[in-house]
Amino acid sequence: MTEVNCKAELNNIIKQYEQRLSSPRPNPNEEFERLLPTCKPGGSRFQNQNYKTFFAGKDLLYGMREELSRFGFQSPVVFRDSILKGIEETVEDVWMWLPEWNSLRELLLR
Repeated sequence: MTEVNCKAELNNIIKQYEQRLSSPRPNPNEEFERLLPTCKPGGSRFQNQNYKTFFAGKDLLYGMREELSRFGFQSPVVFRDSILKGIEETVEDVWMWLPEWNSLRELLLR
């Protein structure tokens, strides 16, 4: 998850996408450089509650890796798998755990 790896993967994704488009997209390296400061501490995407909008769950989980290791989890993936196992094995109605899960369930049942 280094900056170099992110740029390389970004380039691969954009190249694959552009092969399906008739017009080229902005240079991914330029976009990466432009957006990078907003994703770091002090950046607009990092402030207050914005991180919940701009960062995916996997990004937030990866950001917790040091704290998770202090709690005995070998990696964020091990932590995620523990959560999924708990959800799968519970006898409770998991949609009741969070209001948004219950709302989603109600929408799906309509």
